[in-house]
Amino acid sequence: MAEKKEQLTQMLNTSTKTFQKVLMESTHAIKIARHTGMKIENHEMDAIMAQMSEKAVKKVQKRLNVLVDENRICERFEELEQLRKESEELNRKLGKPVGYHFIKPSRDVGLHISETSERILSAADAEIQKLKAELEAEEKELESRNAVFSELVAVVESQQKTLWQ
Repeated sequence: MAEKKEQLTQMLNTSTKTFQKVLMESTHAIKIARHTGMKIENHEMDAIMAQMSEKAVKKVQKRLNVLVDENRICERFEELEQLRKESEELNRKLGKPVGYHFIKPSRDVGLHISETSERILSAADAEIQKLKAELEAEEKELESRNAVFSELVAVVESQQKTLWQ
């Protein structure tokens, strides 16, 4: 964690030094002085630029510190470090090596497809069982109706025989 804070500090310091260097190399102030007809010596202009640069860098550093504090960057580094430790511990428990593991898109898609297809198949199996039960009930109903129909046909045929005789 301290290492991350140090890296952040170093990065911000490098940025402000670069900013200061750019300010010092700026020729706009010299051009403005010449354009307005002011007689300023180079060493005076350098002193003015140095003072302006110093104040600008202080202001930038102050704003960067406020930005770091407002966004809780240091706290987030700590949270990230804690998450990294928890991930390493979980990987050890699961027996997975620590580090980046490339997942082939086909494998990744295959895992999602297999989970989805298992859900679909189990739902389809349940629906098949339900339909089989309904089919058996309908077949029993059909058999009983066929039996009644056969009895009625036998009665009608016997009545027709008696009528035609």
